[in-house]
Amino acid sequence: MLFKDFAVNQNLNISIRAEAKNVDYFLNAGIFYENGIIRQPKEDKLDVGMRNKKYLFQSNVTARVTSTTKVGLNMNTQLFYHHAPKNKYPEFVRLFHAWESRTFSCYTSC
Repeated sequence: MLFKDFAVNQNLNISIRAEAKNVDYFLNAGIFYENGIIRQPKEDKLDVGMRNKKYLFQSNVTARVTSTTKVGLNMNTQLFYHHAPKNKYPEFVRLFHAWESRTFSCYTSC
């Protein structure tokens, strides 16, 4: 058979939010995993399976410096790992996945 009977998706998300006298913070971590629906033939050496893993990390910290001034730092990182038989993809799809796996963003607000 070409296809599995089912595919598995898993998602875990943990977050913490707290507030002190002069500091507020929010921390978040998440993991996402999915595997493909295509069955791996036992006699084939080529790994035709698809697997996606994504790790998310977020941190927001805000400090009240004075009664009228707040300083904040918001950071977000996403790590994305994709496995699939890539020789069948068009070139633009391979380039998109290569770029997406290196996405890092950091934002600072005052």
